[in-house]
Amino acid sequence: MRNNKVVQLSISAVTVGLLVFLIVNTFLRPTRSFLLQRIVSPLFASASAVAFMVSNFFGEGAETDRLLRENNRLLMRVAEGELLKKENGELKKSLGLGNALGQTVLSVSPAGFFQLFGNEILVLSRGRESGIRPGDIVFTEDKVYVGRVLAAEEGQSDVLLASSPAEIFDVVFAASGITARARGLSGGEFAVDFVPNEVDISREEFVGVVPKTAFWPQGMVLGKVVDKGAGVGEIFREVSAVHLFNPFQPRPLFVALLGR
Repeated sequence: MRNNKVVQLSISAVTVGLLVFLIVNTFLRPTRSFLLQRIVSPLFASASAVAFMVSNFFGEGAETDRLLRENNRLLMRVAEGELLKKENGELKKSLGLGNALGQTVLSVSPAGFFQLFGNEILVLSRGRESGIRPGDIVFTEDKVYVGRVLAAEEGQSDVLLASSPAEIFDVVFAASGITARARGLSGGEFAVDFVPNEVDISREEFVGVVPKTAFWPQGMVLGKVVDKGAGVGEIFREVSAVHLFNPFQPRPLFVALLGR
């Protein structure tokens, strides 16, 4: 009897542990319906089957199996409630950011990362079915500019990170208001060109993105200065900066549907 209960408790602990991991891990979190129907339900079903065999082996019978199945149903309800709570929170954030930016904003989750010809590509969990299109911009809750959507298909989107070598755009230094030209160097680094030698740039100074079109949201932050640089001529110097977004530290992201 005692060994039977120990085995049943172990099965329940493993099941709950795996469920919590799947829910809280942003990179592995798919859509709610997929998670509940394709992953969680089979997991609980397997746990119940194993528990049933164990209980029969030790002579507990149908009553123990019934109780274990009921426990699994309750755990499913708890899991669905937690997922709904998380989705509702992200929806509220999206609506708040959308109102502040004057754009339609969607919440998304990072689903992968890879490099292509030196460029850095972040894969998102939503795509064409959600209205995402190439050219839409991706950012964090604190308005750090992540990059622009390169391609969108059903169920996912590819985002070209701002620090990719293919990216060149105008930026503004927060303290001085001086504009310059940033180019991605990969690995979360930028070279900021055409910074006047006479302008005092400090380390840790924030660098913002100059909107490319009228639809671009205002006030996006790109990174911060890590090296004030040396003069490359009589007039300008090159400053080094780092991206404030790290693809290896996943967090909720948002997509601004430009002009829509």
